[in-house]
Amino acid sequence: MSTALEGLGAPAVLGSESAVAAIPNTLDFASSLPTPSNVPRPHGPWLRLGKPKEIALWLQCVFAEYLGEFMGTWMFVSIGVCVNAQYVLVTKDDSGRFFAMNWIWGFSLMMGAYTSAGVSGSHLNPAMTLACLLYRRFSLWKAIGFWTAQIGGAYVGAAFSYIYWLPAIHQYDGHIKRATGPTGIGRIFYSESTDYESNAMRLWIETYGTAIFVFVLFALNDRKNNPLAGPIIPIIRGLTMAAITTSYGSPAGYAINPIRDFGPRLFLLSAGYGTVTFTEHSAYFWIPLCGPLFGGVLGGFMYQILIRPLLMDMVVERGGVSATH
Repeated sequence: MSTALEGLGAPAVLGSESAVAAIPNTLDFASSLPTPSNVPRPHGPWLRLGKPKEIALWLQCVFAEYLGEFMGTWMFVSIGVCVNAQYVLVTKDDSGRFFAMNWIWGFSLMMGAYTSAGVSGSHLNPAMTLACLLYRRFSLWKAIGFWTAQIGGAYVGAAFSYIYWLPAIHQYDGHIKRATGPTGIGRIFYSESTDYESNAMRLWIETYGTAIFVFVLFALNDRKNNPLAGPIIPIIRGLTMAAITTSYGSPAGYAINPIRDFGPRLFLLSAGYGTVTFTEHSAYFWIPLCGPLFGGVLGGFMYQILIRPLLMDMVVERGGVSATH
């Protein structure tokens, strides 16, 4: 089962005739899973007991990609939030904390990407999905489905992390729910910025960091640019995120992914921590939500106009790679 983010899945075997055909002329990022239009629909009533396999197949083809995005995002956010909780609630040691947390977030992205690569292409980021909608063959309806799955995965990932750390949270906050303040747990779940930066600068930092991230991902997944990168792309993707957040993250909180911030905020709101989760720091929440979306559009555009037109046609041949104009 192939995906449009082929670089994240298993590539065609080099040396085979299918290897050349496997390299697309354009980067797609859209899954090539069977769609409801080309899968036999169950005959008769949906719940006819005699056709459960047909029903299961049809439902799988409809929802598989969205489930992949949900599960990959769940793993990404859950592990990331847990490492935040580890340092805030237990370790309480600032030496190397920022560096270590950024790299664990990078590894959590790598794990989430490997989890769903073969099913959905593992966007795991609404900014990436938006860039694919604008610059690749990605439908609006599928993008809406991906965004919904990503938000749901981030929400559930935050919820499971909260349940896991609930005894430690109660010890930390004295059983008084606070998102802000000395015993507030908001900083565990969503990004917080420094006091010395303006909102305009924070917005630029989120936009700039995400633009770099999406630019690199477009380059990695373009078979004309990196025809052999395939199986290691999730690793490079995680390392790229860790490098960007370590380099640019401190002033604005390093979201570079709208749902990494928005999903956990939404969970804390529903868990009874109040609207302060969205109103604190002059309603800062919209910056890690909108900044990465702007950055995704900018990063994809930069790749399209600066790199893509210059690429030579790459052809994988038996025994190596050759380039033709």
